[in-house]
Amino acid sequence: MGPQAVPQGAPALLDAEVRLVPPRRDHVQMLVELGQDAECLRWGDASPTGSPGAAESWVAVALERWADPHPWTPRQWVVEVHDGGVWRSAGTVEYRPDGHGAVEVGYAVHPASRGRGLAVRAVRLALDHGFRDDGVHTARWRAEVGNWASRRVAWRLGFSPPQRVRGLMPGHGTEQVPRDGWISSLRHDEAREAAYPWLVVPTLHGADVVLRPWRHEDAPRVVEACTDPLTRRYLPALPSPYGMGEAMVFVDTVRDAAARGTEVSWCAADPSTDRCLGAVSLMGLTPESGQGEVGYWLHPEARGRGAMRAAVRTAVGHGFSPATDGGLGLRRVLLRTAGSNVASQRVALALGMTEVGRDRLAETLGDGTVEDMVRFDLLEDEPS
Repeated sequence: MGPQAVPQGAPALLDAEVRLVPPRRDHVQMLVELGQDAECLRWGDASPTGSPGAAESWVAVALERWADPHPWTPRQWVVEVHDGGVWRSAGTVEYRPDGHGAVEVGYAVHPASRGRGLAVRAVRLALDHGFRDDGVHTARWRAEVGNWASRRVAWRLGFSPPQRVRGLMPGHGTEQVPRDGWISSLRHDEAREAAYPWLVVPTLHGADVVLRPWRHEDAPRVVEACTDPLTRRYLPALPSPYGMGEAMVFVDTVRDAAARGTEVSWCAADPSTDRCLGAVSLMGLTPESGQGEVGYWLHPEARGRGAMRAAVRTAVGHGFSPATDGGLGLRRVLLRTAGSNVASQRVALALGMTEVGRDRLAETLGDGTVEDMVRFDLLEDEPS
C-alpha cells in the first residue's frame, strides 16, 4: 500500500519532546494496540481502530477531515514522542469544534507511554493551536465518572472543577446504557495550568490506627456505621434508607472532594485487619484560609477503645504539618459538635482543643430534637 499524502494546511505541532502530527499509515500498528487496550475500552476512550483494516480506515477518514475547510470538522492528530533520537507514535488527540468557537478535546495514550505526562503536553499543544490559530474561545472536556486519569489531565491543564451530569456519556461495550459523566471547560484567556489544588490522601500511621484512602470494598462497613441509631442521631443529613449504593456514592464523593482541593477524608482502619473502624475528615479547605474543620464518625464495634482519639490526632497532625513536608499547612482546626454528644466533646478535649463558643439551638438532630452546637478549636502552635 503506497504512502498517503498529508493534506496541505494540516499542522504539525511540537515542543521539545512531543509533537502532534496528522496520522499516517505507519501509525497503524500503534492505533490497533490502542484500540484493543483494556483501559481505553473500559472508559470508552478507544478509537475504532482495533484491527488493521479499521485503523487504516481511521487514518484515511482523519486525513479527509484535514482536507475539509469547514470550521466544525473534527481533527485528529497522532501523538509522537522523541525517544532515543527517533520519533515514536504514542497516542492520539482529537479536537471536535462546534463551528461557533468552542471545541471538545479527547485523548488517549498508548499503554507503553503512560505515566510520563504525555497527555498533558499533547493536549496543551492542541489547545494552544486552537486558541491562537483557530479562533477557539472555549475548550470543553468530558469523561465518564470514575475516569480519574483523564480528569487529572484536565485538572493539570487548568480546566474548571468538573460538574457531574447524569447520562452524559454514551454506553459502550456490551452495556449501552448512558453513563454519568464529568464536564468541564477552559477559556482562551485562562492559564493552561492547574487552577486549584488536587489534594493527596496519604496513608498515615497513628497509635493503634491507620488512616488510609477509602476503597469501594469498605462499603459494607460504611453501611453498618451509617445505619446505626447513634450515628444517625448526630448525622441527620445521612440518606435514608442507607444501603450499598449510598455507601459507594460516599466513597466516590470524598475522592471527588480531594480532587477539588476542599477535603481530605480517611478511612480509619484497624492496623492488624485493615477493617474500617470509622471516618475522619479535614473539610472546608481553601488555599487562602489556612483553616479546616475536622469531622468523624465511628463504627459501633469500634467505640470505647480510643480509636477515634488516635485517628483525629493523626489527621490534625497532618493538617498542621507544613505543605513542604506533604501536609496541609493549616494554622487552625475547628470542631463542631451537638451539645449532647459528650463522646465527641471528649475527643476534642483529649486533643487539647479549646471550647470557643456555643451556638444556641443551632443543631437539629436525627430525631428532630434541636439543641445547642458547641465549637472547639486548636491552633497550630498549641500542643495536642
